[in-house]
Amino acid sequence: VTEIEFKPETIGLCIKGWTVAKVFLNSQGHKLGVQPKWKILTLNGNKMENNSHLIKENLAALIKQKLKIKISFETKEEEIKAADVAEIAFDLDEGEAIEEM
Repeated sequence: VTEIEFKPETIGLCIKGWTVAKVFLNSQGHKLGVQPKWKILTLNGNKMENNSHLIKENLAALIKQKLKIKISFETKEEEIKAADVAEIAFDLDEGEAIEEM
């Protein structure tokens, strides 16, 4: 787990669910080393759900209040690789089901 503190302004991340989908070049996220596929665990100590809309609302509120933003990310490569393998296995299962029809 990695905790990163952001200034209360746009952080430069595209979030899908609770996963970082993109990091915009020269943004706070980019300069602080955030990587795609990292999972947002907490925002200022509050546990986040797999809901990008809720995360964005929380971020907007913190920025509006000019509060520092502390985000805890899950960054373990083993866990990310395991998730990728699970997604591939799911895709293969779907493909096999289509072939059987």
